[in-house]
Amino acid sequence: MQNNGDLPINAIVHRDIVDQFLKDRPEERGKKIIIVGKPSDDLRVTYPIINGSNQMVECIMDNGSQIVSMDTRVASGLHLSWDPDVVIHMQSANGNLNETKGLARNVPFKFGDLVVYLQVHVIDNCPYELL
Repeated sequence: MQNNGDLPINAIVHRDIVDQFLKDRPEERGKKIIIVGKPSDDLRVTYPIINGSNQMVECIMDNGSQIVSMDTRVASGLHLSWDPDVVIHMQSANGNLNETKGLARNVPFKFGDLVVYLQVHVIDNCPYELL
């Protein structure tokens, strides 16, 4: 179950760097396009329990990525809701810009006995399920 306000005491919550940047910037800066990019790196895969679901989701672990992103179909299948007002522009390797659909807040990811609450950017037609 997605948790948007009643987190357990001592919960580990990962704050989204883009969302925090947008909240902290001065109003006079206006809304400018923020482009997020990353270099290539070695990748690993894990299968955490997400949002208490039994659905098997391939999670690509990329320590070079500054955000957590998930395909829209996967997010819908996990019954996540997201804030469509928090969008960023992702630049792919070929230079195309794509806008995210929004930010799902405080999504519980269970790795063994450890539960971490992550902020997840939802994207249409990803070449991956979760990054």
